[in-house]
Amino acid sequence: KNGMWTFGLNNPLAVVDAMQTLTLAPVIDRIHADVLLLAGADDHFTPHDEIDKVKAGLINARSVTGVVFEHDTGGGEHCQLGAHSLWHAAVFDWIAETFD
Repeated sequence: KNGMWTFGLNNPLAVVDAMQTLTLAPVIDRIHADVLLLAGADDHFTPHDEIDKVKAGLINARSVTGVVFEHDTGGGEHCQLGAHSLWHAAVFDWIAETFD
């Protein structure tokens, strides 16, 4: 329902179609900030190898850190569902290391 509201659509399948058109490709080289990418090895929406594609495109980023949470940690699902403490720790550790 959130996707339908966000895209102004009234059909869940139309949301899937709309999301297929979204890409960072036209702007990814304009990102100059430090970047943290999080992924789950069992993500049912986004394949975890997508993180490598995004990292490769971040050619002008100051730094790029990627973390893939594995199944056995409990964080392998989309948005690390069920293991929020893992991604919280990863984010806060990254902030502390990156911005001192």
